Amino acid sequence: MEPVRGATFSCLHEEDLDAVAATLGHEAGRPRVIVDGSNAVHAVAVQGREHALARELEMRARLLEIVETALGNRDVVVVFDDAGLVAGESGAELEVVHAPDADEWIVSEVAGAPDAGNVTVVTSDRELSRRVSELGATTERPRTALAGDAR
Repeated sequence: MEPVRGATFSCLHEEDLDAVAATLGHEAGRPRVIVDGSNAVHAVAVQGREHALARELEMRARLLEIVETALGNRDVVVVFDDAGLVAGESGAELEVVHAPDADEWIVSEVAGAPDAGNVTVVTSDRELSRRVSELGATTERPRTALAGDAR
């Protein structure tokens, strides 16, 4: 099956996570960045205590702009917790995935990576960080990874 680039998956079930992760493969040896979108939106796109707005499309769109600016020249996937949301969000080097459980999707993607050492997960979720680190991925906090002067 050919990799699906720039795709948005709107209805995923738990049993589909491994299959979808396999279709989103990337070039061997190319560093991959996976952004925990539902987590990162709170850290870099939502101002103050407007956390209720974090699920709204405008805040997600703002996060995608930030990600493309900071990481645009890399192989990036942004994963949101929301299997029911349908949106056409994608850029040339940016994939957007909507999954019922973003953490499980991210862990599945890292576990299926040919070289987990080439994967960086952007999240401030300590449990997710622990899980992907055990698989060999590195982690970075959103405010660090998505700062204007990020790598």
